[in-house]
Amino acid sequence: MVDFDPDKNIVRALIQTTRGATITDGEYGVFISQIVGLLGEGDFELVKEAISDCIDDLDLPIEGWTEVTLIETGEREDVFWNKYYQIVSDHQIFTDDIEPVQNRQPR
Repeated sequence: MVDFDPDKNIVRALIQTTRGATITDGEYGVFISQIVGLLGEGDFELVKEAISDCIDDLDLPIEGWTEVTLIETGEREDVFWNKYYQIVSDHQIFTDDIEPVQNRQPR
């Protein structure tokens, strides 16, 4: 568990997977859906790197969307601050087993 620090950025991102794609080869999409804080120039790459590093541990659907929440964290190394992002939660929000609401027929 990561301690929450109000001075740290929080990012929600959507991971899109598609049928037939090889996730371990990087065949997935990452879309930033919400930011709490102010991201700097390198933060988007750090978010993508955090997702890539943990992609095998996430319960991704064959086809669909998974939302992940990441929190900025880091470690002091001598006089330098080594910043990175850590995934603190994930859940599937749409999979190929679920029909989109707008396409459902009344019962």
